[in-house]
Amino acid sequence: MKRKSKAIIAAFLSLCLIATTVIVSTGNAFAGDANVGELAVTSAQGYEGDTVKVTVSYNNNQGTAGFEFRMYYDPDVLELVKTTLSEDVFIEDVVILGDKNANEKITNFVSYAVAMAKDNKKSGELYTVEFKIKDGAAIGNTELKITDLVPSNFDGDLITVNSKNSYVKVLCKHADTEEVVKEAVTCTKDGVTEVKCKKCGELIDTKIVKSTGHKFGEYKVVTEATCSKDGLKRRTCSVCNEVEEVKIPATGKHTAVTEITKKATCTTAGEKVTKCSVCDKVLSTEEIPATGHKFGEYKVVTEATCSKDGLKRRTCSVCNEVEEVKIPATGKHTAVTEITKKATCTTAGEKVTKCSVCDKVLSTEEIPATGHKYSDYVIKKDATETEDGILERTCTVCGETEKVTIPKLESLKTEVKDEKAENHLASQYTKGEDITFTAIGIGMDNVNPQAGDMRYVPAKWSINPSGEWTSAPYTATFAVANAGDYELKVVYNREVYKDGKWVADGVTITSKTAITIAEKAETPDNGNNGNTNNDSTTPSGDASIDNNASVSTGDTSMYVMIMAVIMMMASAAVIVEKSRKAAK
Repeated sequence: MKRKSKAIIAAFLSLCLIATTVIVSTGNAFAGDANVGELAVTSAQGYEGDTVKVTVSYNNNQGTAGFEFRMYYDPDVLELVKTTLSEDVFIEDVVILGDKNANEKITNFVSYAVAMAKDNKKSGELYTVEFKIKDGAAIGNTELKITDLVPSNFDGDLITVNSKNSYVKVLCKHADTEEVVKEAVTCTKDGVTEVKCKKCGELIDTKIVKSTGHKFGEYKVVTEATCSKDGLKRRTCSVCNEVEEVKIPATGKHTAVTEITKKATCTTAGEKVTKCSVCDKVLSTEEIPATGHKFGEYKVVTEATCSKDGLKRRTCSVCNEVEEVKIPATGKHTAVTEITKKATCTTAGEKVTKCSVCDKVLSTEEIPATGHKYSDYVIKKDATETEDGILERTCTVCGETEKVTIPKLESLKTEVKDEKAENHLASQYTKGEDITFTAIGIGMDNVNPQAGDMRYVPAKWSINPSGEWTSAPYTATFAVANAGDYELKVVYNREVYKDGKWVADGVTITSKTAITIAEKAETPDNGNNGNTNNDSTTPSGDASIDNNASVSTGDTSMYVMIMAVIMMMASAAVIVEKSRKAAK
């Protein structure tokens, strides 16, 4: 059955090819008949380089079993890009769409053929073609022409189908235009300019060029106007040479000139006459006011004093008249001050103010005693642990000397703190136990220092290990590994208050504190009846330090009690000393 259908289709196509020319002519003859089918191509337009689409449709199908046709185009204008078969009409039938000259270099048509086993009355799109408009394509319409049309029904009868050709319009971008003068512009008449495309010659725009108007030069005076007669001026157009003349109206104004007929003096008036220099008419007569004297600067003949009038005089530079003016007495004394008695460091002086002109005493004033101007304190004797020291300064004016007592160094103390004891004074230290101490320097509590005050600042400590301080609090913690007797040393730097700040003077003092370390109590063994053995070992010098704490020293309870008494005495000494300074 399939072989029979294929044979029928092949025979039908052969018949269609044989009768091509006959059907084309016959189909065109029946154009416009409502019972006649139509094969139509849509039109398109675009610019060079654009891709455009056209669609081939079969309309008013009266019943078709097969046909074949070609659509021709100009290959110099259009380049075939793609053909796409439509699914509207003959999709289930045998359809051939393609390029008959596919193996040749030049293609100028698209072919279409269809064969069916029965008549088909569907109408609609057959296929779509995409063309690219070639660069340099001629501007205008290029024809899309359907030819070689052979339609028939299934009985083999030829049917009439009209063909409707179309075109692709190549548009011009008008990229290159020129302006052509159609009517020239003049000074008084508008001109016309046309804008045309150089490529296609199409008129794109028409411009009206406004008349330029005359281009006159500067006016040239032919006749000057006077105060009573008109003048004339003229100018010429540089384009058309038209001349324009304008009357210069009579000015109506006289050209006035003034002449002095009588000069004015310092005390008498003068006269001046104004007349027209053109017609000699007198326009006005005016009085010139007296100039008045032109005096120079006053010169003092006699100076005024605090009680007597003076005299000044000036002279007119024109008529030499002299004018004299009295200078009133000033009524103000010229004060001068004289020291009649100089002030000293301890006694007042005196100064007298009087008038240098009349010698009158204006005031007498006491000059306060200057007070001593002391030099910086000088240490005459350093303080020790048993004796006070001496500071001395001298007045640079009168040589008077002032002495200040430096407290004994016994006030320097190292306080040992036992965290376990309520009174913070340890009764016993054992090896490995943390011992905390604080170094207290003389004068460290002085919050309002005066020039020459002294203080002792804790600087470093040692008991093997050792440590240093850079700022308060001056506290540290250590532990001794072995039992025995040790000595905690603390070094203090002495500072003097000078020029508003504490300054180290290079003197250092070392305090020493004895500390005894005992063995730890042991847990009772069988047979010892609860007794604890205490070992006494010579100190090896080993100890550990808490790096996060300030410097500290251990001490026995007896020694701590002695130190407490010493600190109380030192505090009293500092208070006494400050009282002495306050009294001075």
